[in-house]
Amino acid sequence: MGSGGSERSLLRPLRVRVSDRRLLRELLDVFRRAECVAEQASADSIEVYVPRAPSPEQARREVEAYLSTWQTRHPEATAELLD
Repeated sequence: MGSGGSERSLLRPLRVRVSDRRLLRELLDVFRRAECVAEQASADSIEVYVPRAPSPEQARREVEAYLSTWQTRHPEATAELLD
């Protein structure tokens, strides 16, 4: 494996907290359809890993873009990217 693969292996998952737990499963599906690895981390949060992102900054931008799109469909809820 080249250096790109080893750099990608250093990327950490990003944690997202959802205000409405009933929407957690749907948000997981959004990330999975986008070819991200997403798992439930707690009752109100998920962890998302973007395997194709070349850097942590790009992974964060992609997660933020998916969250923004999701948020427009669910204005009654919030999804917050945690640091």
